[in-house]
Amino acid sequence: MFVTAVAALVIAMSSLAASPAHGGERKVAFPATGSQDRALSFRMRGVEPERIRQAWIVAGRRTAAVPRAVARRAARRGFLTLPRSVLAWSRFPMKPVARQRAKLILILAPAGRPAREPSDDRGAGAGQAPEVPGGTIDAVHATGNPLAELRLFVDPDSNARRQADKWRSERPEDARHMDTIASAPQGEWFGGWSGDVRAAVDREVTAATADGAVALLVAYNIPARDCGNHSAGGLASADAYRAWIRAFGAGIGDRRAIVVLEPDALALMDCLSRGGQAARTALLEDAIAVLESHPNVATYVDAGHSAWHSAEVMTARLKAVGVGRADGFSLNVSNFRLTSGELVYGAAISEGTGGTHFVIDTSRNGAGSLSTEWCNPRGRALGERPTTLTGQPLADAYLWVKRPGESDGSCNEGPPAGSWWPEYALGLAQRSA
Repeated sequence: MFVTAVAALVIAMSSLAASPAHGGERKVAFPATGSQDRALSFRMRGVEPERIRQAWIVAGRRTAAVPRAVARRAARRGFLTLPRSVLAWSRFPMKPVARQRAKLILILAPAGRPAREPSDDRGAGAGQAPEVPGGTIDAVHATGNPLAELRLFVDPDSNARRQADKWRSERPEDARHMDTIASAPQGEWFGGWSGDVRAAVDREVTAATADGAVALLVAYNIPARDCGNHSAGGLASADAYRAWIRAFGAGIGDRRAIVVLEPDALALMDCLSRGGQAARTALLEDAIAVLESHPNVATYVDAGHSAWHSAEVMTARLKAVGVGRADGFSLNVSNFRLTSGELVYGAAISEGTGGTHFVIDTSRNGAGSLSTEWCNPRGRALGERPTTLTGQPLADAYLWVKRPGESDGSCNEGPPAGSWWPEYALGLAQRSA
């Protein structure tokens, strides 16, 4: 979860108990620990997530309801950040001091009696807001999107940028199409080729932070990666991977970053033995814990796409690795499925995982898929531009996780996986114009 506290006022955390009500309910309040015009942050310590019955933000004379699912997920991490847009502060400006005095108020069920009302995951609207003496209620449901209003990093020295500049004088129209790709934020992938991964991640995050943006990082080094296919590789042992993912996280440190964790690792588990599947599950569970220990990291565990496994199968696999401790899951990475279908698929998985959010790779899905072809299929197009404002309550972002123009493998006349292929990139851009 992101700590949006550039102009933070650090206040010691307090917990205020109210008189028992409604059969032993208890009210606790946490002051804002980070505040700026764009967001509020709250530290939550000592709260059992399943006891949360209602959650509210109180700032001055205004109150905003927080959905129970969002509050519970934040309690598991110990931190809640909400952007200004979901609290309607753009319509009702607040002075900085008023924002800094904001409190997160939780209504907790009695100890030993978890709050499990049927409407738990649909927000706190079933109950009444806490009293605000002399105040009025402006209840606005928060989205729980940790990426809302963030600016994604655009690599100024990407393959697409260099290609566009190379073509600028002799192929101006092609250069213009290539600029479409070069100007979009895209994922930076890390694996065995990255060398010192801590240093490599640090360079990317440093560049993004200096630009006032957030880096999109892809961790792609799990043992037995891709089951020996075009992107075969990965580390040789579980211990090596545990050390690698810790170095990966250390490269981020306390800075902001988005991480897509191990594309295809869950979807391709069928190629492993039963013991291998258990080992992979344990590694992904550990990786989530490592990444989420960095308070400014938003982690999305890859979950394949809608034409691969049923929502029930992927739900079970995500729950096994502890997706509830991550910020969500990713869909369609390096694939071509239409966004509309992935939204339906993602919603089905979300329902089975307690309201978990997701991101969708839209880098090459503008023309949809070509049957089951996934390796450099012809006739494809760029999809929706990357954005963290999707208009979809469960979709935190449309991202270009796969860099358009990087080959899927030595197929359909393509170069080895990950190699830059300018003519394929050009075709994607031309067909999306």
